[in-house]
Amino acid sequence: MKKMTRGEFIFSIFNTIFMICVTLVFILPIWHVFCASVSDPAALVQSRGLLLKPIGGFNLTGYRLALKNGSIVRGYLNTIFYTTVATFIGMLGSSVMAYALSRPNLMWKNAIAFLLSFTMLFSGGMIPTYLLVRNIHMLNTVWAVILPGCLSVYNILVMRTSFQALPEGLIERSEERRVGKEC
Repeated sequence: MKKMTRGEFIFSIFNTIFMICVTLVFILPIWHVFCASVSDPAALVQSRGLLLKPIGGFNLTGYRLALKNGSIVRGYLNTIFYTTVATFIGMLGSSVMAYALSRPNLMWKNAIAFLLSFTMLFSGGMIPTYLLVRNIHMLNTVWAVILPGCLSVYNILVMRTSFQALPEGLIERSEERRVGKEC
């Protein structure tokens, strides 16, 4: 192992101290919120400053009240639903489009790739998206949240590159079976 010079040693010490300070700046507020959430509410109201330990003993009353509120449970269920459905539709749509763009004999392949790349760089914005959702009568529906953002051009281009890396023989084999069944 190489011996550090005096300058490298001093830099290492100051760098370590700086990183510890930065870490504390990020961790202490989170720790304060956690300690406040498990503290006694009456004692918490009268306290001031940064909490490093729960005040008035360990108390889960705030969590019990939050879970009794139906809107929080409903919010989590909505989050799980939106995430699951949007991920499924996004993966399905991206996979189909990426596979089609990876095929060398696709008509207008370069034009489609250019239009996709153009929309990745220059999006329409919030107002055109709202007008589109309104004109296809999706306002106040689940699909107004899921569909406009489920396809990502970046994901399509990454998947297209992955499909292009597949050996041609693997793809030809499946196409031969399909053509054989049609005859």
